[in-house]
Amino acid sequence: MGHAKNQMMEREDEVQDVINRLKDAGAIVECEDHYTLIDNDDPDAVDEVRQELATEVGAAKGDELIEAAMAHAADECHDCRKIRAD
Repeated sequence: MGHAKNQMMEREDEVQDVINRLKDAGAIVECEDHYTLIDNDDPDAVDEVRQELATEVGAAKGDELIEAAMAHAADECHDCRKIRAD
């Protein structure tokens, strides 16, 4: 496997780890029916993970990883919204 692909896979693993941390902290929840990641709008939980990451990987990289992880979370489950609209 090439170096670029290895870096991409490592990055995906790091982002997934941060998603899991954010879920554990309560910043992200998962729709029970559709498994969509939802932003729980809990800045204290995000800050908790941000502080952990700052000590582990540095503040800049921690912020970058949180931003990438939160990009996977929606404001609401799109499938649930469609069902409610029907």
